[in-house]
Amino acid sequence: MLARVIQRTIESTTGVQIEVVNLPGRGQALTWERLRECPADGHTIGIASNMLVSNYLSGKSTVGPTDFTSIALLVDEYIVLGVQPCEPALDWSGFVESVQRRHSPLETGFVGKPGNARHLAVTRALEAFHLDKTAVTKVFENEDAALGALASDVIQLYADTAAAIARLAYSQQCHPIAVSSDRPLPGPFQRTVCLKEVGVRHPFVAWRGIIGPPGLLQEAVDFWEGTVRRLAGCPEWTRLLDEHFWGSHFLDSASFGTFLQHAQASCNILEALQKQQRKR
Repeated sequence: MLARVIQRTIESTTGVQIEVVNLPGRGQALTWERLRECPADGHTIGIASNMLVSNYLSGKSTVGPTDFTSIALLVDEYIVLGVQPCEPALDWSGFVESVQRRHSPLETGFVGKPGNARHLAVTRALEAFHLDKTAVTKVFENEDAALGALASDVIQLYADTAAAIARLAYSQQCHPIAVSSDRPLPGPFQRTVCLKEVGVRHPFVAWRGIIGPPGLLQEAVDFWEGTVRRLAGCPEWTRLLDEHFWGSHFLDSASFGTFLQHAQASCNILEALQKQQRKR
């Protein structure tokens, strides 16, 4: 999706022909392993996400941020926490109070693999209120299973991307109570509190950026950095941000490299999560 928009924008503005190659599997690890082996001549670039860091730290992938040339960070993707739609008056503070009064452990859920953005977002939120030590996390294969668990009170808190929760909020399948962005989001989130406002110092935010093979030539870095920088002025790019509630977050090559180093350090929470799960 992001790659296709970049493709169309670059082709229409520069005349350079772009071929998009999808290599699904192992949480994008196959794509990054292939990219690492590509020539450093500027003809091949890849989409990076927070999974580049978490997959490497969890041992699911043999490649990590330091195996590539950073080109540019593009967007932030926010995670929203939601509850049963039958409790529309419930906000984040009310939810925390209700959990603290519970006689049974809080059960949370998300779709995907342990250690993904949804998992990290809900864990950081619960940690800030010391709710993580007794909470039970359930991983679902698909959205339908997760929503069924939420509706039947098997889980009490559901985490997903803002775009996904927006759709569920409009169809009254989930009520959003907190978002990981640092500013209020539009649409169904206008009254949804930002986690930072209620005491979560570093809410987890997913991201998307551009990387190249290791040792990428500087002239190639400059070309691609300048090219993707111009995306911000394109109508299709603006529509993509609005549709997915993404936040524009451009960082140049050097700043993105520093960002990746910090992201790797912050994701060390993954190891603690895995140790905690093994004890249960």
